[in-house]
Amino acid sequence: LIPVVSFFMYRGRCRKCDSKIFWYYPLSEFVLGLTFSLVWQTGTSFYTLIPVCLLFFLSYFDMTSKSIPRVFVNLALAYGILDLTVRYLSTAAVTVLYPTIVAVILGIALLVLNKFKKSFGLGDILVLIFLSTFLSLNQFNVFLLMTLFFSSAFASALIFRDREWIKRYMPLVPFMYLGFV
Repeated sequence: LIPVVSFFMYRGRCRKCDSKIFWYYPLSEFVLGLTFSLVWQTGTSFYTLIPVCLLFFLSYFDMTSKSIPRVFVNLALAYGILDLTVRYLSTAAVTVLYPTIVAVILGIALLVLNKFKKSFGLGDILVLIFLSTFLSLNQFNVFLLMTLFFSSAFASALIFRDREWIKRYMPLVPFMYLGFV
């Protein structure tokens, strides 16, 4: 079993029972392997892998079940707030809190907008706040722009292919993963 390669060797089917393998598995193996190699190549600390792995895990649920289990989001959020608190207490720099403040304000605005037209789930908003606890304000801005770029490019391609797709659900957490990485 060689990640990604086995999927193509067996033409997307299980070697034993010949059932079809969901395309998400080789794609996720490739993306996570690429992410780990990027972290290793750039010399980023092991500490960075914790939110990346949590985000990858949450992306899986968002892609496959179109929802994010609340217990995992709450655990991730608790970890992020704990990390933010430790960083704030060790530096006493208020600027550490800015991205999270912006994310909370953005989250409240999205919840208000959801009253008129359902667009973002609460899980997406909580994941956004979770990620804000690890980033500086500039990094958070870049993260938001990259997330919006990846998600809008993907949505545009799907809408171009099938006009009816505009009414369907689109998971946001995988694009947050790409924007974060």
